[in-house]
Amino acid sequence: MQQKRDYWMEWFLVLVVLLLVCIRNSYSESPHVFTTDPMQALTNQAFSVLLSGLLVVIAGIAGLLFFRRKSILCRRTGLGWGTAFFAIGAVATCVFASDKRSAMTAGLTLAVPMAVALALIGLLHSRQRIKLVLMVITSLGFVNVYQCYEQAGTSNALMIEQYEEDPLSQLGPLGIEPGSFQHMLYEHRLYGRDVKGFFTTGNSAGSFFILVLSAVGCLWSLLPQKNGFFSFIKNNVLFLILLGGIVTGLLLTHSKGAIIAVALGSVGYLLLRFFRPILFPCRYPILILSIVAGMVLTVGIFYYGFTHDRLPGGNSMLVRWQYWRASIRMICDHPLIGVGGGNFRHWYPHYKIPAALETVHDPHNFLLSLWTQFGLLGLAGFLSAVLWPLADLIFGRVRGNSGNVENRAMGPFILVIGSLLAIGMVVIRPFFMEGQATQTQEYRSFVQLYLYGFPAFVFFAGFFLLWFGFHIGGSDTDRKTTHGVIILACGLAAFLLANMIDFAIFEPGIYLTFWILLACLIALRRNEDSSNEATLSLHPGIRYTGLGLVLAGSLAVLFWMVVPVVRAGWLEQLSNRQRDNAHALLTEAGSIDPYDPEPVRRNAKLYLWDYEQTGNREMLENAANLFLSAKARNPAGFKDDSQLAWIYQKMAENRTDQQKKDYLAKAYGHASSAVGKYPGSAKLHIELADLAVKLGQSEQALNHYRQAVQIEDAFRDMFRNMYPGRDIQSRLGEENYQWAKRMIEELTSGL
Repeated sequence: MQQKRDYWMEWFLVLVVLLLVCIRNSYSESPHVFTTDPMQALTNQAFSVLLSGLLVVIAGIAGLLFFRRKSILCRRTGLGWGTAFFAIGAVATCVFASDKRSAMTAGLTLAVPMAVALALIGLLHSRQRIKLVLMVITSLGFVNVYQCYEQAGTSNALMIEQYEEDPLSQLGPLGIEPGSFQHMLYEHRLYGRDVKGFFTTGNSAGSFFILVLSAVGCLWSLLPQKNGFFSFIKNNVLFLILLGGIVTGLLLTHSKGAIIAVALGSVGYLLLRFFRPILFPCRYPILILSIVAGMVLTVGIFYYGFTHDRLPGGNSMLVRWQYWRASIRMICDHPLIGVGGGNFRHWYPHYKIPAALETVHDPHNFLLSLWTQFGLLGLAGFLSAVLWPLADLIFGRVRGNSGNVENRAMGPFILVIGSLLAIGMVVIRPFFMEGQATQTQEYRSFVQLYLYGFPAFVFFAGFFLLWFGFHIGGSDTDRKTTHGVIILACGLAAFLLANMIDFAIFEPGIYLTFWILLACLIALRRNEDSSNEATLSLHPGIRYTGLGLVLAGSLAVLFWMVVPVVRAGWLEQLSNRQRDNAHALLTEAGSIDPYDPEPVRRNAKLYLWDYEQTGNREMLENAANLFLSAKARNPAGFKDDSQLAWIYQKMAENRTDQQKKDYLAKAYGHASSAVGKYPGSAKLHIELADLAVKLGQSEQALNHYRQAVQIEDAFRDMFRNMYPGRDIQSRLGEENYQWAKRMIEELTSGL
């Protein structure tokens, strides 16, 4: 009876994990991006943390099932130790990070999928379940192909048409000032017609399709092979249809990095597939040569970068070198612990090259991203968890199917699970995408069908096609899993290679999919080789200690990292719809989550808006106090200091001489702090120089005016280099640029 309950509980856990995979890969999840849609039920961060919290519950229940057993089957995978090291590194960064809430959110987003993968290794003990997981990922690939096709065909053109009719309708929610450099970047991306599926960029969609292609290939390797024309058609034509659909989506993204990675992964598969018996005896010399080659390539890349001030390639590689240079400087200052997960965006301005065009949230290299944010321990834990299973494939011996893995035909029960997942997408996705369906009643039904119905239909259609292919073939006990393991390993390696120049791996849906596929690889590897497995008897003391630690750890994570963020995120969004009660709601949100500076900062900006409407100086004082509180919650950011400098200048107006001097001194202090945190901002240098003039500090003013002009000149040279023949788009603004030049002349003549 107990075994039967555990059996159905395992199926429930697998179902919920797959449902969360479906949700995360069918809407644009961006936990560290400011929420611009006032109709959302929660903030972007709260949505993401809520989904991660559900994964915590799944991992916790799986852990309780694990420690409840008197004996367990263990296999050395490296994933457990890697997850533990990464979790320790993530906790350490939370303690020392500037923005602790962002560090907690990022640590939760990255560590929990690793724990879920660890749990799935134990849950995927039948090939039926492994194929189910691969079928779901493949079906989600078709959902994103549909989305890419729709974007390439209609929605991008419609968005451009709407922009040309009313530019402010798109610029306003993003806080972009018309005619600014950010406006130019927005138009560059808009008219670039990026095809990105349900992700943030086309490169991210391309990386997701790499994972889907590996799932398709693995499924093809597991199709039952029988004689006869019909079996040949089923096994190969079906595979070619699936492959062609996913490749079409990959090509629609125009992601060069993903396409090249797929090509290299295919070469790796061919080598392992046909030459593994020849290469295996030489595996250790090949490993040494590979490491040496990797080191030489890395040294060569950085040598080229430092000597040419760019990487070989177009503008995209030029700006990546700028990100990497800043990241290396960041690592030199924070080598062991890093700056904290999600804190790269706060620290990047400290190290940004003044001439660089963009300020980014990630260095576009997953190794640098992990090292800068989670330190050496976090990077080592991540690499240990990933590379150990891949190394086991290369250096372990293939002994054939062990017989320990249960094999069953893909009966109607699997189709029921696919139906439940499609229904779950229809029911749950509106909660995460409600704001996108706020149309007039005349079009609301169509928009809801388009947003919620079509993706679920495409998912189920793809799932049914896959199920039918397996169902009519019966059991596959005669199939070895070696080819599937090789395909998955090469796909995951290609994915990591593509993310050497991108950040797609850190999109929550893609990241979760990556770890689930790694769990499938380990489970399939266990099917073909059980030599590393051992049955261990658990002492009652160990069992009860493990149960207590899992329960306490899960509850601590939920009540410390999940519940406050969700509650505060709901209040923040509610404040957008209840303007009269907005200050009280944001104040409550700030008290519920004492680590997040965002609700406090939003409340301060609301007081500034009140001041602009009423002219009441009390509003300025309230805003100043709140910005000081936000700064205390994130000392590394420069924006709060910049706002405080502006506020104290306003408060200095119409004051006595001494009061005016005191307020200007405060403004100067915050402006100086902002420049120290973002030395490559010409605008901040001018603001500081203007304050220095008011305080009679001519030499300091002259110095900062000169730095502002030098930064703007360097930016313009970079702009000409990247966009030859195009009119210069000033980042500082022509008026400010000429003002700084005039002040340099005046101050120089006066000294």
